[in-house]
Amino acid sequence: MKIAVLSDVHGNCPALRKVLEDAEKRGVDEFIIAGDYCLSGAWPDECIKTLMEIPNKVMIRGNEENYLENLIGKDQSAWTDGQMQISYYCFRNIDPGRLDYILSLPHTTEFERNGVKIHLAHSSVSFIGDHEFAKFGPAKLSKKYIGTDNTSEVLRKDIHGILDADPGFAEKADGLESGIYVFGHSHVQWSYKSRNVLLVNPGSCGLPLDAIKDSVPYSIITISAKGETSVEEIRIPFPMLPYVEELKKTTQYAEANVWTKVIIKELVTAREHLYYFLDFAEKYAEDIGDDRRPFSIETWEGAYKAWEDQMIVEAESEKIYLSESCDVFYVKEKNIVLVHWKKYCELDQYRKPLECALKVIKEHPGCNYTADTRDGFEDNPLDTKWVAEYFMPKAKEYGCEIINFIIDKNNSLKEELEGQEKDSSALLKFRYVYGLDEI
Repeated sequence: MKIAVLSDVHGNCPALRKVLEDAEKRGVDEFIIAGDYCLSGAWPDECIKTLMEIPNKVMIRGNEENYLENLIGKDQSAWTDGQMQISYYCFRNIDPGRLDYILSLPHTTEFERNGVKIHLAHSSVSFIGDHEFAKFGPAKLSKKYIGTDNTSEVLRKDIHGILDADPGFAEKADGLESGIYVFGHSHVQWSYKSRNVLLVNPGSCGLPLDAIKDSVPYSIITISAKGETSVEEIRIPFPMLPYVEELKKTTQYAEANVWTKVIIKELVTAREHLYYFLDFAEKYAEDIGDDRRPFSIETWEGAYKAWEDQMIVEAESEKIYLSESCDVFYVKEKNIVLVHWKKYCELDQYRKPLECALKVIKEHPGCNYTADTRDGFEDNPLDTKWVAEYFMPKAKEYGCEIINFIIDKNNSLKEELEGQEKDSSALLKFRYVYGLDEI
């Protein structure tokens, strides 16, 4: 018999339907579905409805379903934070009957087909501990395959090489009883056979994070009448950009904007981003002295702005000058020199990075100046005079036309910035923005 295995749909109903269509064409007899049906794509209700209509299936719930279960009976008027808006969106948009259905599913199960025992859980941790996530989880793969387009063949070879060289994994696998072990959660497609044990992770058909772009995975397990087992790993072409454009038209994009933007980055790159953003948001909240959890809307959105700016700078910029008080970058894609003020400085410490910025402006025709003032700004009268009488005229002479100030939401440096604009508005145009994405 042939069993289609899929996992981690995450509200991506168009991808789910592609997988089900392909599996039907291949003549599968049954489906195994390993959890996580919501949170990320904007169609969780449609996904659950579609899965419920499959006649022959074994389904369990994943970790994302826990977030919805925790909202039952809660006061929705208190749902005002930023971080959990994606959970609130899903809760409000899943039919109550269908929500009851996925919450009634078991966390794990076992059953037999053709005399072979199949063990099903959402995560490989249930069977082999942390040997998957510690060695080739999505965060690990995002760094391993940085700057390269991955393929199924490369991924399979790399994962097998990692597992073959891991004695701890071999010990865990040897300790399992004979049979097939199915799981998902990592969003990385892989399988491995060790003696009478077959491990199968079909990857995420809704949000793959194994660095293989524009495709969605699932697997087919074949069990012969004699109990012989094999697995085929399948990737269906699925261009992500058209799907992303549809995602941007949904109410989810408006109601859970930050979460959806992070997920879009994952969809387009097939690489982990959410893990890194959540880590960044935690540090951002600590830096601004906000200990509220879940994160408030202001902190959540502020963290995303700062994180996205950092990503742009790291990916697209050339480091010109680095110091404790100020960093200078040339951002090629936007043709700007970015001066990031990190703490108060004056005189030579203040003027040296601006001299470097002038060199960049001179070397790149049409280059404009951008100052990130969210972490501080100068207010020494001597430096203010130097900027008005020397820096601004030189910037204009070298071809700069626009001065961009990246400000915080409260514009706490309004007086200082407006002072610079007043002194030099006859020479240059001034703009106030909240992040690099607005430039």
